[in-house]
Amino acid sequence: MAFGALFVNDSNRIQIDETSPVLSLMDRGTATASDPVMGSSTTRAYTLTVSGRTAPLLAIGVDKPTQGEKGCHVVEAVRNGGSWTYTVIIWHQYGTDFAFRWYLFDLPFGTPLTGFGKVIWDDQARIIANSNYAPMRSVTAMAAGRVYAVVYYAPFLYEESWYWDTTNQVDRVTWSLYANAVATYPGATPMSGFIAGGEGFSGPTIPWPHTQTSGPLSPLFVDVTDL
Repeated sequence: MAFGALFVNDSNRIQIDETSPVLSLMDRGTATASDPVMGSSTTRAYTLTVSGRTAPLLAIGVDKPTQGEKGCHVVEAVRNGGSWTYTVIIWHQYGTDFAFRWYLFDLPFGTPLTGFGKVIWDDQARIIANSNYAPMRSVTAMAAGRVYAVVYYAPFLYEESWYWDTTNQVDRVTWSLYANAVATYPGATPMSGFIAGGEGFSGPTIPWPHTQTSGPLSPLFVDVTDL
């Protein structure tokens, strides 16, 4: 180690050193998605914009609803200069609960020094760990009694099939659109995430990124119980 401090755990794995800034909680909040998504009763969108960050990472979470299942994902993240805009999708089976939690993690460069605690700098005088800003803690599985969020950026899932309408002598398309949602509470059952579907002479205009249905992506779960 050329400079700074080194922390290892009982498995001899490095947790903090001078070359590895600690992703830390910069901001958090709650919101309710309210923007309609293609006339669906099950799905709402919410736009969150942050600025003045270095490399922000947004985690979102939903709690178990009183009925049905509920999931979430970030369908789009767009950077414009020094600001980032995230489109959060909330899917609820019964279309009555679109509340969610959000947590913004980032490198702790430039965080203020206040109160008591511990701060570590690198050899460029940048703060890489600040005990006043909680570190992001990823987990491989959820456990009862804990609170979780997820870093999960995924497009919508889109299916379509074409056939020849012999009566009108034209092509017709049957299509379905699904949220690529994941639950962040233990014991959730699989959800279809159905948003909308239809049949016509052409496919729908979908305002956000989407892809033909494929294999599941891998979400990163984060324990936010004590944040």
